[in-house]
Formats: sequence, C-alpha cells, structure tokens
Amino acid sequence: MYPLICLRQKHPDEDHATILLEDATERMARTMALLKKERNLRTRLGRLPDEILSKIFEYHTENSALEPGYIDDQFGWRDIVSVCSRWRSVAMTTPKIWARINLAWATPLVEHCMRSSGTTPLRLLLQDNPPLTTEQIDAFGELMKSNRQRVIEIDIEWNVDSTLSRDFNNFLQSTMSDTYPMLRVLSLSSEVLLSEFPSVDFDSRNLETLTLRNFPPPPRQWSTCPRLKSLSLIGTVITPVENVEQIYDILNQHPLLETFCLECVPNSQSSQEYLPPDNYATQIAMPHLLTFTLHMPTLRGLRWLFEKLDLRSSTQLDLAIEDAHGLGDTTVTLPPILISRMRTAVSLTLDRADIDVLSMIVSSSAAASDKLAICKFQGDLSDFPFESLEELTVHGDIPSTDSTWSAMLEAWSNITSITLRNASLSDFFEAFVPDDSDEEADVETVETDSEEASSIQSLCSSLRVLDIRTCKYEPSELLNFLKQRHEEGVRLDVYGRPRVCSRLPPKWNLDSGPST
Repeated sequence: MYPLICLRQKHPDEDHATILLEDATERMARTMALLKKERNLRTRLGRLPDEILSKIFEYHTENSALEPGYIDDQFGWRDIVSVCSRWRSVAMTTPKIWARINLAWATPLVEHCMRSSGTTPLRLLLQDNPPLTTEQIDAFGELMKSNRQRVIEIDIEWNVDSTLSRDFNNFLQSTMSDTYPMLRVLSLSSEVLLSEFPSVDFDSRNLETLTLRNFPPPPRQWSTCPRLKSLSLIGTVITPVENVEQIYDILNQHPLLETFCLECVPNSQSSQEYLPPDNYATQIAMPHLLTFTLHMPTLRGLRWLFEKLDLRSSTQLDLAIEDAHGLGDTTVTLPPILISRMRTAVSLTLDRADIDVLSMIVSSSAAASDKLAICKFQGDLSDFPFESLEELTVHGDIPSTDSTWSAMLEAWSNITSITLRNASLSDFFEAFVPDDSDEEADVETVETDSEEASSIQSLCSSLRVLDIRTCKYEPSELLNFLKQRHEEGVRLDVYGRPRVCSRLPPKWNLDSGPST
C-alpha cells in the first residue's frame, strides 16, 4: 500500500514538468515537420516548380470534372490539399481549380470556391439532387447574376420529380434575362418534355456550344449565334409541318457548325408530314461540319433535308429513321450521299440489339464510319449497295432466312471476312449447303436444283475468315460447310466452338483456325 500512497502524492514541480514536456513535444513535432518537408523537397516531384505543380492540379481537376460522380461529390479531387503543406499552399493559390462550382454543394464550400477562384472565369453547374427549396433556387439565381461578367459555362440539370417545373421556368426567366458577355457553353436539361424556353432577349454573340434536352427549338434570337460550333437538341418536339423547315433554318443560321445533333420526338397530333417544295430554299454549304447526328421521324424528311445540304466527304453521319415506310429500292429512297458511302464501304457491322431496330455501322476506312439505324425494318438487306464490302460483322439474329443470306452474299461478293456473334447459324450454313431432301425430287427438279446448287457453291468465293464464336449451330452443319468449301478448293480459317456441344473429330481444331 505504501507505493500506491506515494504515487498519489502530488509532486511539487508537477505543473512545471508538464509544461516542459509539452513544449519539448511541440518543438520535436515542428522539427519532424521541417525534416519531412525537406525530404519531400528532395524528391523528383518535390523539385518541381510551383508553376508546374499548379498546371498538374489544373489538368487533374479538368479530368475529374468529366467523371459521372463529380457533380454529387463535394470533395473529389480536393484530397490533394491534404497531401502536404506545399501542395495545399499551391492548390490554394491556383484559382482555376476552384472555378468549376456546383451550386448545389454546401453553402460554405460554394463560398470558399468563389473566394479562392479570384477573378478566374467561372463554370457553374446546378443539379437539383437532393431537392432544392425555393429559397435556394432564388439564392443561386442571384449568385449567377451577380457574377455574370465572369461566367463562361452554365450547365443546369433539372428533375421535375424533386422540384416544381414552375420554379425551374421562373429560375430560367430571371437568370437568363441578363447579359453574359463571356458565356461560351450553355447546357439546359429538364425531365419535363416541352419545358418552357426563356423568351427573354439573350446576348449569345460569344456562345460556342448549346445543348438543350426536352426543350422546344430555341427562339430566333437564341439560335442566332455567329460563333456557334456545337448544337445539340435532344428530345425536341417539332410539328410535322415545321419539321424539316426548322432544321433547315437552324443549319442555315450557323454555317460554322462543327457538330450538330438533333434527336427529335415526332408530334403525335398529326401523322401527315409536310415537305416543302423543292424550290423552297437553296442548298446550304457546311464546310466545317465534322459530325452530323440526325434522328428523323420519317425517311421522306431525311431525304429532302440531305438534298439541301452540301456536306464535306469526311463528315461523319449518325442517322436514325423512326418510320422507314417506303424503304424499297434503297438507291431511290435513301439520301444519295449515304448511297455513295455504302458503295465505297469496306466494312459493315449489323447489330440487332433491339428487336425493333436494325443498326448499321458503315466504314470506308479505319478512321471514318457512318451509322444508320432503321426502326421496324422490313426490307431486304441485299438491296443495300455494299459493292466494295470486304468485312461483315453481325451481332444477334438479323431478319434473314437461307434465301436472304444467299441474296446478301451474292450481292456482296467481295467479302473476305465474316464475324457472327450470338446468332443461330442454321440459315447461314443452309445458304452454302442446300438441304439433302432435294435429292428425292423428280429428274427435272433435280437438274434445276443442281444448277442452283452450283451457283450457291460459288457463293462468297473470296471468303477466307469465318469467326463464329458465341454462336449456336450443330457441329454437323459446320463440317458439311467445311467439306463443301474444301471440295471447291477454297482455303478458309474458322474460329469458334459451338454452343451445342457435340464431340468433334480430333482433326478439327476450331479454336486454332484450321485451313481446308
């Protein structure tokens, strides 16, 4: 008990000793911090000048802004300020990394970004998730208007389920009523179809990129932007009477466009599409257009519009036809520019991911490709003029029979490589090897069938590679096909293993690509 009593007794110099120990601990901590700082400065990264480190931070924040979770993440790239004191000091004196602000972040963080950005041009984002109150919306509007001289980008995403569309319309009307002299990029997205577009006058002389989702076509004072290079109208509802006229007028107003995207929604009030007369307007030259995306309700409207456009040969086309009624002779119904590219195409990809949509990717070279999607396609694939086609890739079961495959491969006779994925190949093999049941027909029929068989046997004589991995077929079908090609003296490499697992003879190694 005596030692415990002694330990409980207070030492007369206890307070002074504690102060000395704490002081020594602090001096040691400062010394360790200085040593660590000196060690960091001697590393390769530590020897970088502050200007280079600042540029690295700028590139890092720009890449982080492209990530999907950037808008919701209130910290994200900001963990760089916690690495070391030097990084924090450089980051706090780099205004550009604080200039991209989501107005839905916490108020202290928004205020800190505004202070740290200095006089750097601002990129303002707003997404009403979680739901915003009317007071917050008004505060954001005042913040945008008070800094309109610095704003170069506005990106607003609005969800009607969380915030009333009335607040959204009022916000746009009040916010866009002022001049944004430095604004380069404007993106407005609403979950409400046919959201009300700001009807106020808007100074758009410096606007270069305009993206609207679920809005009607912008009024004329908005769409007259002399420097506009990229225009995207997604979910736009246009009446059949004004359909191609509106698109023509938009393109005519912006001859410097490099990217144009229109995914319009047909107006269900009228099923009759009105096409202006041929002398309605003159042809438009679009010498700078690099990408042209157009999802039109009808084929007739698509053809009329392309007759009025003078596009460069390198313009990439992404076309979709909602109503392909009347697609018979493709050389007559499709736009001539698309027909000419089909004639020179060396690669074709057919995709039937959606049972109602047939998608084609047409490539004349490795660097250029066009896309055509046809809804409810009922035509004959062999009608498409792929005269120079060398590579064919098919994903899924395209609408075909053995006669359809025969017609396709006869029309596209220069094919050297065929790749099939997730398809049933019975009809495909039947096109090359007719059914043996025909041998039981009468003599006259047998002679006719023999002539047809000989023509079918010469089908796709240039074919050298067949890739049928992940496809469904019977091994006997493949063996009969290989036997037929061998009898013709055609060398063929086959890659694949059937999903219907029957035992193959040892000499057929389908994974290594046998030659026959």
